[in-house]
Amino acid sequence: MAAGVEEADLRRPLGCWLGTREFTLLSYTVQPVYASRVNGFTGGIDHLAGDLITGGQRCAWHLARKRVRRVDQFGRETSAGESWPQTHPRFPEREVFAYQAPWLRELPPGLTAPAYYGHTVTPSEVWLWLEWIEPARPARLEWADFRQVAEALGRWHAPPRVGGPKAAPWLAAQAVEYFHGVTQAWVAKWVDAIPEGWDHPAIRPWIPRTLESAWEQYTAIAPRLIARAQALPPVLSHGDCYSRNLLPRQQAGRRELVAVDWACVGHQWLGSDVGHLAAASLAFRDGPETHWSAFLAALTDAYVDGLTAAGASDWRDEARRGAATTAVLRWAPLGLVDVLSCLGQPVPWLPEAEDERDAMIRHHLRLSAWLLGEVLPTLSPT
Repeated sequence: MAAGVEEADLRRPLGCWLGTREFTLLSYTVQPVYASRVNGFTGGIDHLAGDLITGGQRCAWHLARKRVRRVDQFGRETSAGESWPQTHPRFPEREVFAYQAPWLRELPPGLTAPAYYGHTVTPSEVWLWLEWIEPARPARLEWADFRQVAEALGRWHAPPRVGGPKAAPWLAAQAVEYFHGVTQAWVAKWVDAIPEGWDHPAIRPWIPRTLESAWEQYTAIAPRLIARAQALPPVLSHGDCYSRNLLPRQQAGRRELVAVDWACVGHQWLGSDVGHLAAASLAFRDGPETHWSAFLAALTDAYVDGLTAAGASDWRDEARRGAATTAVLRWAPLGLVDVLSCLGQPVPWLPEAEDERDAMIRHHLRLSAWLLGEVLPTLSPT
C-alpha cells in the first residue's frame, strides 16, 4: 500500500483506462501534487504511476486521484450521512455526476475535460480517478490561452443553454451567492468580535480608511447587485474556471486547455464564469501585473465573441454585467479576509513564510481596492 492506496483500489480505474479487466499490476507509486494545509474542501491531488502487463505486453500507466473531503462550512470533517444537500456548492459527490454527464464531452473546441475512470467512496472522502494531464510548455497560461478559454465559455453558454440549463438534481445552485455570503460573514464576524474594529493595531496598518469606506458601501448595495444578477439569463456554469484549474496540453498538434475541478458546476447567471476567470487568475498572480480593467474587459469581449459566434448576439450588456458582478462578489472580500490572518485566524491560501504571506496580502488588498474602486462603480445598482 502507498499513501493510503491499496492495489484493490486501482483495479477498477485501471480497468477503465485499459478497457479491460485482464491485467496484472506490477508496480505503482503515489506522488502528492497538491495537499490542503488548512481545512480544504479538496483533500489532495495525487499522481499515480506504475507498470502493468496486459495481453502479454508490459506498459506504463498514469492516473490522477482527486480526494474530495466531506466537510462542513468551517472545514470540519463530516460523515457521509451528514453530507450537504445536492444543490449546495459543497456537495462532495457532485464531480462524480459531472464527469458522468454526456454534456461534459460536448465542450467547444479548445476546451475539454479530463477522462473519468470511476470513483471510490470512503467514510470521510470521495476519490475521483481521472486522466493524468501532462502539462504542455509553457505550463503557465498565456494571453492567447485566456482568450481561448473565454471564447469557448461563450460558445458553451450560447443557446440552447442560455435561457435554461439542462436540469439535474445535483447541479449547484447560487454558488456565487454562497461564497460571497461566507466571506462577507467571515469579515464581519472577526471585525465585530474585536472592540477596536478596523482600528485594531494589527488591522489598521493594512486597511486604509478609503478601503474601509468602500467596503461598507459595498456591503450596503451587495443585495441589490445579487438581485440584478439573478435576473440575468441562466447558464450552466463551471463554477471555478480560472488559471489553476486550466491545464494546457498539446493534442493533435493544437494547444488546448483541460478544465478540471467541476465541484461547483451548476446554475449561474450569464457571464459568471468569465468574471471569475479574470478575477481569480489575478488573485493568484497568473494574470497581468497591471491594467486589470483592460484584462477583465478583453476577456469579457472574447466571451461575447463566443456567444455571438454560437448565435447569441443579443447578450453583450448582460454578459458584461454578469462578469463584473461575479468578479466583485467573489473576490472583493479577499484582501480583507487575508488581513484576518494577522489576528491568528488561519487563511489556507496564504503562504506560511511571513515575507511571502505579507506580499500576498498586499497583492490581494490591491485586488480588493481595484474591484471596489473601479469595477463596482460600473455596475451602478439602483
